[in-house]
Amino acid sequence: MRVQALSDTLLRFEPKGPMGFEDNTTFMVQSREFDGVPIKKTKTAGGVTTLSVGPAATPQCEAAMAKLCTGHRQSSGTCLDCIGANEAALAAANCTKNTATSWCPGQLPTGQFIITIDQPETPPPPPPAPPGPAPMCTAHVGMDIRGGRRISSCAEGAPSCLPAGATQQSCCAACGKDKECKAWIFEPQKEGRQPAGACWLMASANSLFPHANRVSGGHFSGGPSGPKPTKIKVTVEITGQDYQGTTVLWEIDDLDSVSQDLNWPAPLQSGDKPQAYAIKDYPRFYTPPWGPTPIPEGVTVDPALKETNGYDFRNDQTGDTYLFVIGTTTDEWHASRTEFVKLTGPTPVLRECSNGRLACHCCRL
Repeated sequence: MRVQALSDTLLRFEPKGPMGFEDNTTFMVQSREFDGVPIKKTKTAGGVTTLSVGPAATPQCEAAMAKLCTGHRQSSGTCLDCIGANEAALAAANCTKNTATSWCPGQLPTGQFIITIDQPETPPPPPPAPPGPAPMCTAHVGMDIRGGRRISSCAEGAPSCLPAGATQQSCCAACGKDKECKAWIFEPQKEGRQPAGACWLMASANSLFPHANRVSGGHFSGGPSGPKPTKIKVTVEITGQDYQGTTVLWEIDDLDSVSQDLNWPAPLQSGDKPQAYAIKDYPRFYTPPWGPTPIPEGVTVDPALKETNGYDFRNDQTGDTYLFVIGTTTDEWHASRTEFVKLTGPTPVLRECSNGRLACHCCRL
């Protein structure tokens, strides 16, 4: 699990994907050019981690507070009085009254986020599997392979990699004997121009998706059933007098349940409590610069991505969530909208020629 504060008003919660954390652009995220804000881990207990984001005392500021106010730290009241009496000296140490507050016991600066992450602890590795059928022949009935490429001896577009009439057993056995083969797909019933018993041997395979007339097996880079659920609970609180003390800004019992559909909230009226809007980057995949057009000549593409025209589905992971802190004013609402457009990019506009030929016929009445 990775937490990023992309800005003062934009947080990202990212479960680790099959190929690690995602720093590339995706179909939804077109820019990651954000300055970022430091995050501090404040507590860890079991599977629960607490983080703080926002204004905090720097080491230089803490040193100045220790020099000026150590004798007043026995209570928050006397500590805050000491800050007020030494604002000029603290300013010389690049220490504002707001950030200095975090040095006092039980005090938090205005506008700081307190993030609580509750995730299942990593279970111990399972014991070695007992002797039995080869893992290559473990079948996933009713499942097809998403992404990947065939072995070099099986031409792209071939109706089958084995002679007609292959069986599921001969299909997985052929894959097990081929050093290049990592996964297989078997088609029990005739479909289109493929004969019944078609078999495809794959040099790489990303993940699985449902298909009634397919049986698949082997090893998949995205896991045998695609992205794994997260079961991660997140709570975000905001502190400070501007929001009448500590307020729960946003919470979710499971990052999986965050919607990937865009439904931006309406502007708030001045004086309302702050709110936040969350959206999930799912399905998450990389889109090449050339989009759906053929791969340009001279461009080097990972061999594993040639089958998908440069699109990369291997690191798909549900729960990659972006949280926009909208605030309480119209200006803050517009600022969050601007951040959303920066993150996702502008909406593409079709060329006028895509409208076809337009004709206008006017009739006099």
